[in-house]
Amino acid sequence: MKNRVEEIKLFRKLVGDKYFIVGWVEGMFAEYADLHGLSDSCLDLYDNLDKVRLAFDILLANAKRIIKYQVEAGADCIGIGDAATSQIGSEFFKDFCFDYHKEMVAYTHSLGALVKTHICGNTSDILGFLIESSADIIDIDHMVTNMKEASQTLKSNQVFSGNSDPVGIICDGTKEQIENSVAYCDKITNGRTITSAGCEIPPDTSIENFRIHSNCATTTVLYTF
Repeated sequence: MKNRVEEIKLFRKLVGDKYFIVGWVEGMFAEYADLHGLSDSCLDLYDNLDKVRLAFDILLANAKRIIKYQVEAGADCIGIGDAATSQIGSEFFKDFCFDYHKEMVAYTHSLGALVKTHICGNTSDILGFLIESSADIIDIDHMVTNMKEASQTLKSNQVFSGNSDPVGIICDGTKEQIENSVAYCDKITNGRTITSAGCEIPPDTSIENFRIHSNCATTTVLYTF
């Protein structure tokens, strides 16, 4: 965590205000699963609720500290990654994770920074909660099925980011497939989507495909679907 703060300080010193710098913190269930294992953490949602809530309270206090340090170091935005929550369903997310997400978003906003949420996998069932949390940027993985409908409920300050398949499209796709994927996201959300892959792009993706995808963010793409 200390390294991340020092990296942000150095990045800000080197680039000034030229680039949008995003820090990062783990959401409560993702961090709990990192420490305890995903299978045991899921079982704890049934068997050890007091333990889960106590752990989440401790993790939240720590998350707020690292958020504060990163914003003070120069981060314009804090990303909240909570990948494990895509595995627990909407009821558990609502009962155990949603309030913590809202609190982290509100706390980051109170420091003057924006918030970007990222949850890997199919978040179709919890997308409404992510919008309600008031995060400014909401990552959408390629497995999400209701991006069009959800985009109509975005608040005035919110945008999606995504959701091209990082493997099938960005890494292995043709120029036409990449352009069509970006254009489709833009069309169904009425321009409320930052051009991005839905999740991490594989390291063996060609520079050519990277450039094609990057160019889609600044050029008009013809719809051919």
